[in-house]
Amino acid sequence: DGWGFAPGAAPTLETYMDESNRKTLLQALRKALLYGGNQQLDLHVSRNQKIGEEIEAYIRENYANDLSLDSLAEQFRISKTYVNRLLKNHTGKSFLETLTDIRMAKAKNLIQEGEYKVYEIAEMVGYRDFSYFIRVFKKKYGTTPNNYKKI
Repeated sequence: DGWGFAPGAAPTLETYMDESNRKTLLQALRKALLYGGNQQLDLHVSRNQKIGEEIEAYIRENYANDLSLDSLAEQFRISKTYVNRLLKNHTGKSFLETLTDIRMAKAKNLIQEGEYKVYEIAEMVGYRDFSYFIRVFKKKYGTTPNNYKKI
């Protein structure tokens, strides 16, 4: 066996340690394994949190572009499912909910500023279909963009 012991004759812990020392050793090993396992878990969680933050920041910076789960998965080199899961864990919302909330908040601010026409705002926040923008806005805020402008 390379250690110079006959088969079945290799010394065991019992040979070198009494019962009390074996228990102490086993407790120390368990703690070390638990600590090491928790440390790995913490690194995994913090890595996922970081990626979730990066995905949200990317959406905030690029909300006016044609964003999709596919484009985010490609950008971050992870699966679409994983993108959605990380985002959901980070924000509590799916990709589509996050994107819509960011776009609608920006649209609301632009409407309040009063510098642009509603169709221009729709395009500025990433909606190419003006009637769809109006439907999403109304669903989110309970009124159309034009009525919101008057408030």
